[in-house]
Amino acid sequence: MENIQVQEEVIESIDRSNAIALSESLRRLENNPDFKLVILDGYLKNKVLNTASLLSNEQIKVNGQRQYVVEELIATATLNQYFLDTHNLGALAKDDQESIERGD
Repeated sequence: MENIQVQEEVIESIDRSNAIALSESLRRLENNPDFKLVILDGYLKNKVLNTASLLSNEQIKVNGQRQYVVEELIATATLNQYFLDTHNLGALAKDDQESIERGD
């Protein structure tokens, strides 16, 4: 029984370490001017605005292409949500790790 608890603690520690590492890596990427230009500003902002504007385009409506536009928007929203989740999980993991180190 004690061995299982130790194994679970090791797994939790690895999960925390991975979540923290992912969050820190993403933060470094977000501070990189190229990543910001291409992904954060280019894809997640400008492309989304341009794509959303296609929903009201008459040609898109007439040709039945709106579903493809919506799928594109869902894809960008999914990536953005992954970034948010990565930051949130990293922050929670860091709080947990600090709490453990303090002995709380």
